Amino acid sequence: MSVLRRSDFVWGVLFGGAFLARTALDWFVPTQDFSVRSEISTYVGMTLLLFAGFWSAWRSGSFAAGTRSAAFAAMIGAINTVCATTIAAGVNRMPSEPRGPARDSIR
Repeated sequence: MSVLRRSDFVWGVLFGGAFLARTALDWFVPTQDFSVRSEISTYVGMTLLLFAGFWSAWRSGSFAAGTRSAAFAAMIGAINTVCATTIAAGVNRMPSEPRGPARDSIR
């Protein structure tokens, strides 16, 4: 039995995509009350991880495989989210923000 399956990558990318969509929504459409967004994104994340675990457990017939699959999906999603958020933060800079120490020395 391999440790990581292809389906773990699919569930991980879906989980990371859901989290990235929530982050982008918070960046580009700010709100005064985040409780509804938080509730929806929490339920979406929980549902994706539960489906990842149930899918793997059903396919393999092992409860441990389902737990492992959900854990790997969460790890893959976290890695995808960190990379994509870092890239988006670097690309989406405000023109008025300083770009480093050289810009401060000009003033």
